[in-house]
Amino acid sequence: SLIAPTWALTAAHCVHTYDAPSLQVGVYKRDGRKNQIYDQNCTQIIQVHSVHMDHMYAYVEGGHDVALLELAEQPRCYVAETGTGGPSAIRLDDGTYWTDGATSTLVGIGLTSQGGSNSLVQHEVDLTLYTRTFCKSIYGGRLKDDALCAGAYGVSGFDACNGDSGGPLFVTDPSGAYIQVGIVSWGDGCGGATKPTVYQMVGGEYGFITSLVSNATW
Repeated sequence: SLIAPTWALTAAHCVHTYDAPSLQVGVYKRDGRKNQIYDQNCTQIIQVHSVHMDHMYAYVEGGHDVALLELAEQPRCYVAETGTGGPSAIRLDDGTYWTDGATSTLVGIGLTSQGGSNSLVQHEVDLTLYTRTFCKSIYGGRLKDDALCAGAYGVSGFDACNGDSGGPLFVTDPSGAYIQVGIVSWGDGCGGATKPTVYQMVGGEYGFITSLVSNATW
């Protein structure tokens, strides 16, 4: 997700084996319609200038699964955050927006089912945010302090899947602004009714993100 004019937020496990010259970022203009191919005038491939991972990251289930990608140029359709919508950097959760039972939205281009096909367009699905107690009851000690889970517990087929890693989980505030609360991290399979995906909490990485991106919006 674009969090500033030349900075993108993703998961560390997506980039920890790559250096910047081998990475590119695809930029799309989000227009609010679900599962649509977006404005081609704003579709762009941008080279990554540098990769920055939280130095505490060790492995995908170990927490601190966050990375910042510094882009070589600003996306041509970038518009500064105004609070009125449009193609702008997403706001980041400072730790106050992850509310038990709240509805969130996952955006991604991963597999559409376990072992299924790659998606050719960006998809969205609405998921419920869960408490740490609930997530711990499923994953036990595998769930670290800076991670939580979200899903559609008891219902199959609504989840993140392979290829969605590093993507944003967001809520909206009363004004309609997008607030990113999580980053797709890991899970046991995908689409299962009792195994919601685990997300790196954005609010848990406030210090790391702001140390590099002073103009991120919280």
